[in-house]
Amino acid sequence: MTALRLATCTYQEFAPDMGIPVRTTVGRPRWRLPYELAGHAKTLTPTRDLLKIEAEDAYEAGYRALLTTRGIDAIRAELEEIAAQHESGRLVFLCFDKLSVANNWCHRTHAARYLSEHMGLTIPELGACAAPAKPAPRAKAIEPTKVGKGREVLADKVTETRARSKTIQKVIPIDRIDRDPTQPRKVFDRAKLEELAGSIKKLGLLQPVNVRYVPSTKRYVLIAGERRWRSSRMAGLTEMPAVVNHGVQDGDRETLARQVAENVGRADMTPIEEAESFKRLVDAEYTIDEVSEMVGKSAAYVGWRIDLLRLCEPAQEALSKGHLTVGLAWYVSLLNCDNQMRFLARHARGEFRSVRDAEAFAQAARAEEKRQEEQGSFFVLADEAPTGKTGGQDALPGSLDVPSEERERIAADRNALVRKIDRLGAAGEILSALAGADPEELALLLAGTPGGVPGHAQRMEHLRDLTLRATKNLRQAQAIASVRASGLQINPEAVASSSAA
Repeated sequence: MTALRLATCTYQEFAPDMGIPVRTTVGRPRWRLPYELAGHAKTLTPTRDLLKIEAEDAYEAGYRALLTTRGIDAIRAELEEIAAQHESGRLVFLCFDKLSVANNWCHRTHAARYLSEHMGLTIPELGACAAPAKPAPRAKAIEPTKVGKGREVLADKVTETRARSKTIQKVIPIDRIDRDPTQPRKVFDRAKLEELAGSIKKLGLLQPVNVRYVPSTKRYVLIAGERRWRSSRMAGLTEMPAVVNHGVQDGDRETLARQVAENVGRADMTPIEEAESFKRLVDAEYTIDEVSEMVGKSAAYVGWRIDLLRLCEPAQEALSKGHLTVGLAWYVSLLNCDNQMRFLARHARGEFRSVRDAEAFAQAARAEEKRQEEQGSFFVLADEAPTGKTGGQDALPGSLDVPSEERERIAADRNALVRKIDRLGAAGEILSALAGADPEELALLLAGTPGGVPGHAQRMEHLRDLTLRATKNLRQAQAIASVRASGLQINPEAVASSSAA
């Protein structure tokens, strides 16, 4: 198949002699075009949510994440299919924004940059671009202040950095490439790496990695493509194609966003690695909302993931290995580190019948921590669950100090509630009869009753909802009783007094 030739332009400036016009926008132009569109590159079309982002760097990071999710192979296949429908000519990606307008930018330029890096193509812009700004008339010389001098120096450094910044593609030795030590993704599936290595042995590396050049060491540091780099080494390659970025500094904000966009959403990325990625962006002064737009997740999702970093190291390891679900781990992260460790010990011993029971226990433990903090004490879970305790009133902290009138009220209300619960036995017999009945017989017997079968079915639905709510309440009550019965209340002042004595 003929190699792809690509370019970019606007709907307004495109002319048929430029090539094959390809739509890359969500909507079509509302005016009549003097030419026919040859196709729609859906894999390059941004989502409507992306179009709401105003900051260019946040938009580009989110757009790159979208393209990475769709996959370079799928993008290439779609473009080749469009090109195959025409005898010759280059594909010209079209959208609306003119680059001749100062400060204008468009997703087609980000698409061109992404494809240049991943496919090794040169993709020119065919529309008019903004002319360089004319120098301002020289003003009267004024002695700069310290602040003014600092700004001038900073501006000179930025100009110098931009002048040095350039991107080229070339083949470089693998042994001169280093992984980024700040890369949050640390876990790579060995089997999948070997599978990719086998493919590289047969077909070669189809997609170059992205690196930055470090002049001080004359080595390269990975920006994106660590999986390909690892597999290429396993395949025995001594050199590999790479898009080399010159003038990019360690900790560069845009580079960081590209790294996160490259990895977030991969199936083999652990929740902790994802959390660390989001935290790095927040530390780089991106807001939670900007991060969520970049990675295509909700702001709540990003915040919950970052909360997981409050887990102590053993809890993080348990989460990464799949011993804890993400939801349960989030509840555990709310506990102090000592209680996290004690919770993990109970979880490992299988003391919880289900994930919901474990979540309820963690919530109850956190509530007890807060209650004790408000009273000037702190709460510590016992290392093991209590034995020989019923979890009743005597197990509640401070129960011995309850006034006699209150104890009498609790006893009366307890007896009344237990009598009601005991009557559930009759309801159970009715439900057993209905569950074992023949549906045809039920239809015959209930057809002439008020409301008929639908009316009785609706009553059962109502009872089911009540049962679910009652079960949830009892689960939470069980967790509260268990936490309080198995916890220790420690008064710091009392501990200090006993130590002094």
